[in-house]
Amino acid sequence: MNPIKNIEYRERFTKAIDESLKNIRKQHSENHPLVEEDGRLYFKGVNPRVWLVNEVDDEPLRHFTYLTGLILSDGVTKPDESFLEACDCNIRSTCCRKDNEPCHDTQAYTSRGTLAIPPGTAIYECTSVCRCTTSCRNRVVQRGRQMELEVFKTFNKGWGVRALTTIQPNTFVEEYIGEVIGEEEGQFRGSLYDSISLSYLFDMDFAIRHGLENKYVIDAFHLGNVSRFINHSCAPNLKVHSVFYDSADVYYHRIAFFSNRRIEKGEELTLDYGGGYLGVNDLEGDQEITRNRMECHCKATTCRKWIY
Repeated sequence: MNPIKNIEYRERFTKAIDESLKNIRKQHSENHPLVEEDGRLYFKGVNPRVWLVNEVDDEPLRHFTYLTGLILSDGVTKPDESFLEACDCNIRSTCCRKDNEPCHDTQAYTSRGTLAIPPGTAIYECTSVCRCTTSCRNRVVQRGRQMELEVFKTFNKGWGVRALTTIQPNTFVEEYIGEVIGEEEGQFRGSLYDSISLSYLFDMDFAIRHGLENKYVIDAFHLGNVSRFINHSCAPNLKVHSVFYDSADVYYHRIAFFSNRRIEKGEELTLDYGGGYLGVNDLEGDQEITRNRMECHCKATTCRKWIY
């Protein structure tokens, strides 16, 4: 793109996005400001805590508002919960156990709460109309993240996320949170984000995998949670699952990240963007687009050299 046109494009884009999100950001930014404790920063009101560390340069975290739940943009309506189905659990001691046949045909989780299904398989958790309690073994993602994480500045990939404790295989780590927009708006924003080499769009793509068109996209450019900062690797330690618990609509679901192996304390969390999930992510540092291809710097032995 012509450099002058690119600058003009950026200016129009920034003004348009800032204006459309002004009220939303004002509403949420006061809820989770950064707080300092013993020389470290964390997002106030976010539990378990998410810390912020920059030991590389003086660049602050810009144009970002922390969310703890999805928000819907204009024109997006949450699916009717009257279509939700309930499990048949009556006794808490046998709630959603594998041997409780009427409850679920396929159990997504073990008794320890770790994933028990193959990669890419959709997860159907208990819903608001189920008789079971919030401690039910089939309510993992909806209970939220259970470990502290740290957003840190990398040397050549912008911001990243690392574990502060050891994470066992098949453990739920975090849900992808942001603004839910329609597919058409997603295409529009995607073209704008591509022009400035930035994008945090994630399709609710369960329908696509079943031969249907996509309807919704999660945009975490300005509004999101810690998962927005997870970088790419050709040998990732996280995997993605579509999760249903507050929707019976095939087009609307949650997007959850689980560990695909043991992750050590201090290790960076990574996803494979080329797996059909994210668009172009943070292209700071040495990550750059060449002829519409994004160069990879994950340094894995199986690195494909290009993210896409």
